[in-house]
Amino acid sequence: MIDLTEHAEIWPQVATGKALANVEFVSADPNRDLDFQDIVAAITGDALSNILARCGWSVTREFYVNDSGLQADAFARSVYALLCAQKAGSEDLAHVEVSRFTSELIRHIQDQHSGDFDQQPEAVWLPKLRAITVDFSLASIRKQFHDFGITIDVFTHESQVMVPPRPADMLRQLLDRGLAYTVENAPGAEPTQPPRTLFATRRFGDTEDRPLTTAMGTWTYFMSDVLYHKNKVDRGFNGLVTIFRADYAAYVDRILACIRAFGQEKIDLAKIHVMDPVSEHLTPEKADRIRSRFTSRQLRWLLLSRPPGQPIDLDASPETVAAADAFLARLDHLCGRAPDDIADAVEVGHGRDLERLSALLAAWDGVVRQCLEDMELHALCEYLRALSLCLHELRSYQDEARDREIAAGRKILSEVSQALGIA
Repeated sequence: MIDLTEHAEIWPQVATGKALANVEFVSADPNRDLDFQDIVAAITGDALSNILARCGWSVTREFYVNDSGLQADAFARSVYALLCAQKAGSEDLAHVEVSRFTSELIRHIQDQHSGDFDQQPEAVWLPKLRAITVDFSLASIRKQFHDFGITIDVFTHESQVMVPPRPADMLRQLLDRGLAYTVENAPGAEPTQPPRTLFATRRFGDTEDRPLTTAMGTWTYFMSDVLYHKNKVDRGFNGLVTIFRADYAAYVDRILACIRAFGQEKIDLAKIHVMDPVSEHLTPEKADRIRSRFTSRQLRWLLLSRPPGQPIDLDASPETVAAADAFLARLDHLCGRAPDDIADAVEVGHGRDLERLSALLAAWDGVVRQCLEDMELHALCEYLRALSLCLHELRSYQDEARDREIAAGRKILSEVSQALGIA
C-alpha cells in the first residue's frame, strides 16, 4: 500500500546501492532525418528514463552515432558525386531521386563549404565530408528531439569507439579469455584470405557465435557493438537499457550476450525493448503531416498508451483523438493545471468509488515494478486512465478520513503524467 503521509515518496525505490542506468534509444544513422519509428523510440526511451530516475536510478540518456565503416563512407561518396554532378551541370541529375535530407545537406555544403573539396584526393575530402554530414545530421536530430521535449545526455560516436588499436586490443582480450576463436576458411576460398575470428556468444545465450572479422580481414559491424557495450560496462553502468526499432529485433540476443560476457557480475538490469512496427512506411512528408495534426502531448499519449503488439495507428479516428483529448483535459483538472466545473460530479456510488480508489492505490507499487520488468508502458497508462476516472467521480467528495487517499491518488496522477511527458 502506498504511504499516505503528506511528504512520502510515491515511487517504489527499486534500485539500491550503486544505481547507474544507461538508456540508449534511437541511434539512427546520420544520413537521414528521423523517421516516425525513431520518434516512437525516442518518446518511449524518454518516458522509461524518467520512470527509472524516479525509482532510484541515476539515468544517462544516450544516442549512438553510426558514423564509421562502409555505410558512412558510401553516403559521403554519394554526396560528393552529387556535388560534382551539380557543379558540372550534369543532365543525369534529372533522373536521380534525392531525399529531402540529402537535398538540404547539399545546399548546406554549397552555402558553407563551397570549394572545400575541389581538386582534392579522396583521402582528404572523404573524412572531411563525412564529418560535415554527421554534424549536419546531429543538428537536425537535436532540433527534432527538442520539439518533442526530449533531452539526450551523451552522443557516443562509433568512429571514436573504433579508433585503433581498440578493436585489435579487444580481439586479443577475447582470445586470451577464451571467449573468441579462429576458424580456417572454407575449402575453395582464396589462400590469401585470412582466417575469421568469432565471438563465442552462444555461451551467453545467443543463437550462434558471431564473427568479429570478415573474410577480407576487416572488422565486422558486430565488433563495434562489442566495443560499445564493453565501454558502457567500463563506464560503471550497472543498468543497461536499449530501445530498438522493430527492424533491429535480430540484434537482441547478440547484444544481451555481449552484456553478459562483460558484465555478468556487474549488471543488475539488462533490458532490450523492441518497438512495435509502424503500420506503414512513412515518407518524410507524411510524417510532417502527422506531426502537424497532433500536438506533442497528444502524440505521446496515443503512442505510449497503445496495447503491446498493436501497430501504431497513424490515421487515428476522430473518436480516438477526442478520447485522448478528454483524458488529457480530465488529467489537467485533477492535477490542478486547469479549472474544473464540479457541478456534474456524481453524488451517488461514492462508497464503490472509494473502494476502487483503495484498490488502485494498493496496486500502484506492483504496476510500476511490472512496468520496469517488462519495459512496457501500456499497463502504466491504463492504470493512469483508471485512476483518473475514479478520482473524477470523487471530485465533490469530502471526508477527512479519506482525504489522504484522494490526495495520494492526485499526486500519482501528477507525477506519472510528468514522467510520461504529458503534463
